[in-house]
Amino acid sequence: MFQYFTFKNTRNYIDVLDKLVYSYNHTYHSSIKRAPVEVNSENEQDVWLTLYGNMENVERKPCAFKEGDTVRISKAKLTFEKGYETNWTEELFTVSECVKRNPLVYRVKDLLGEDIQRTFYAQELQKVEKNNHFPIEKILRKRIKNNSSEYFVKFKGYPKSLIRGWQRLLKLNGKFES
Repeated sequence: MFQYFTFKNTRNYIDVLDKLVYSYNHTYHSSIKRAPVEVNSENEQDVWLTLYGNMENVERKPCAFKEGDTVRISKAKLTFEKGYETNWTEELFTVSECVKRNPLVYRVKDLLGEDIQRTFYAQELQKVEKNNHFPIEKILRKRIKNNSSEYFVKFKGYPKSLIRGWQRLLKLNGKFES
């Protein structure tokens, strides 16, 4: 295509699109060992084996995370994002399944048991010890019940759906702890 652009000194390819497609489909491809026009339903299995090989004999690595492990998910950083900011989510997740394909991927659920609608590679997950301490982002309301202060809080890094009702909090060193 770029040879044509250079030779004709133009970027207009609509006039020759049919010829380009014909040429591509009738040219030998080293990856499938034939031209694409030669592939049909009778030899598609052979072409697939030529491309990917026999996957039954491949040794599979054991899963790095077990079902039920508590993990954090890596955050995608933008170009000019601060390097000292955390690379992992504050929110904790639970591994729900190890999908055995090449490479292994994992499905995770949030703490409410809702599936996250994508899969993650092992490099995108970080195993953490599960504890019941959740950092508090904001105290939404306060009440006194039975001579004890209770707080309605939003936990840092968690969705609002995880607000779990009224909490009794201790104030340690000027910070609230659950």
